[in-house]
Amino acid sequence: MKKLDKSTNDKVWAFIEKLSADHTAPGLHIEPIKGSVDPRVRTGRVDLNFRAILFKIDAKLGEDPTFIYMGTWPHDDAIMLAERSKLRVNPINGVLEGIDDAHVPSAATMRSVPEEEQPEALLRERSLLYVAASRARDALVVTWIGKKSALLGSATE
Repeated sequence: MKKLDKSTNDKVWAFIEKLSADHTAPGLHIEPIKGSVDPRVRTGRVDLNFRAILFKIDAKLGEDPTFIYMGTWPHDDAIMLAERSKLRVNPINGVLEGIDDAHVPSAATMRSVPEEEQPEALLRERSLLYVAASRARDALVVTWIGKKSALLGSATE
């Protein structure tokens, strides 16, 4: 995600202040995303060109919900990202994290690649993971649940 310019950043803060004051305000246009991976995901209008991605956490009966802010993107990008994002608690460290499933290759993704192209596709995905991991400044923590991804190879042994 590119850094937002000052004007847009100011609009994001104004959006968050309005959301905090009254999440039902019509100008916010808080809308669920049909067919999304996580039914709690919403987008809200920052301005005509940008939308914020939020997760709506329902409160106890009679209380206002809590919204978790994931970020702000150009309108169409925000919609596409919201469709495939989910909120979860990291089981290792307990940190709440918003995850975009499209950036983590899944078994389903690899199954869609013809069998003769799978070794090359796995190598390409492993190379992308290496580039991303090598940009860590101080530390890199890799966690998984269940079976370790084939992308990790022997790197964690």
